[in-house]
Amino acid sequence: ALRIEWCKARARMLWWEEEIQLLDEEMRRVISFADWKARWWSERAELRPDASPELQEGLKAFALEHAISEGCKKARVAEKWAPLRRLAQEYQRNLPVEIILEYQLQEEVVEEEVVDDE
Repeated sequence: ALRIEWCKARARMLWWEEEIQLLDEEMRRVISFADWKARWWSERAELRPDASPELQEGLKAFALEHAISEGCKKARVAEKWAPLRRLAQEYQRNLPVEIILEYQLQEEVVEEEVVDDE
């Protein structure tokens, strides 16, 4: 009976180790994607040289606004997740984890300003 309990406990430990690896990788990918998307929008700012100057100005403003938004998103999640990622990476390198990090996920409410043209 003791061996069975040991096997179950070991399986749970290995499962949690895999979850930590997956979580760290998912966070890395979200940050990497936001960085790529910001660069992608920046490249779109000068993509239509054949358009009228007014249209070029509008397209450039639109693209740069989205590039800034994605850059801010990247910075926000990178800062928010930094302590959790650091702890996960220390654990994966088999360093002793001396702190318990209480991390509360909360949904961010983003309010967009609505402009009435009338």
